Order: sequence, then C-alpha cells, then structure tokens
Amino acid sequence: MKAGIAPFSFTIKGKIRYVKRSEADENAIKIAKAYTGRDNIICFSRSSAANIPVNMELCKKMCLDKDNYSVSIPLGSTINMDEAAITITVMTLAAAHTLGISVSIPTAIVLSILATLSACGASGIAGGSLLLIPVACSLFGISNDIAMQVVGVGFIIGVIQDSCETALNSSSDVLLTATAEFMQWRKAGKEIPF
Repeated sequence: MKAGIAPFSFTIKGKIRYVKRSEADENAIKIAKAYTGRDNIICFSRSSAANIPVNMELCKKMCLDKDNYSVSIPLGSTINMDEAAITITVMTLAAAHTLGISVSIPTAIVLSILATLSACGASGIAGGSLLLIPVACSLFGISNDIAMQVVGVGFIIGVIQDSCETALNSSSDVLLTATAEFMQWRKAGKEIPF
C-alpha cells in the first residue's frame, strides 16, 4: 500500500459515509474511484491551492459542467477548510486539557465556530491553520507563550497533520461539487457517465 493512500483513505471514507446518507449514495464510490492515482499529489502537496489543477482535471474527467467546477473548486480551496478547523479545535482543546482548564459544551461549540470562521482563509499556506491556534487559545485565557508552544508541537507533527489536512480539504471540494451536480443530473433524469 502506497504511503499516500493511508491518510487519504481515512478522510475519504468519512466523506463517503456522509454522501451515502444523501440521495447520491451510489455516486460516492464512483467519486472515490475517480481519485485513484491522485492520492500522492493531494496528500503531499500540503496546500489546497496547489491542488486546484488536480481537482479541475478530476472534475473534467468526471464530465462535470465547467461553469460549475471552475467556480466551486477555486472557491472551495480558499474557504472550505474543514480539516483546518478540526486542527485548530483539537490542538486548542488539548492545550486547555493539559493546563487543567475545564471546557463546557457551549464553550467547545463556540470554539468550533471560531475555528471554522478563522480557517476560511488559511489555504495556500503550509501550516497556515497552526498560526490560528493562539486566537483560539485566547478564548480560554491561555497565554501567547503557551499557545506558541502548542504551535511548535503542531510544526513537529506538521508533515503528517498538514498532509491529512490537505487531503480532506481538497477531496471535499471535488466531492461536494460532484455530489451537487449528480443530484441535479438525477432530478433531470440524466445518466452519470462513469
């Protein structure tokens, strides 16, 4: 098994389960098969912006409407940063737990919303999500010097973490674009070409 397949397969399986809950259940496997061969590029470029050409080529291969994917893929690579939000939230909660700070459910929800909004611009920068951790740590009163130590830990695990982050972010751009278009095709009675 190639080294690039493992992080990608963990992220795509969750997305397939999400899509299977929607009306596009049989299309999820087709989208996953279309990704075969692109896993190393997606996992190891470490930048969602660098994956725009890969995702555009994949959408073209899947016969999607160019008018749709030429907007959704670049836009998604900029603002669809779901894994960056997860990284910010997990690292901040780990810091709070390590310092013995009690985190209530409402505070964790506010942290998740803050991380999601903060992450909407972290693409194109390898490790960009890590630089938003001090903002999230300030929600719990964690000092900047401790927050920067958390960022330092993030840089140590950054190669693996950023590869998984990019895989999730980039795959979701194509997955959501294709799912939306496949649902339109299904309503119009059009057959999916692959």
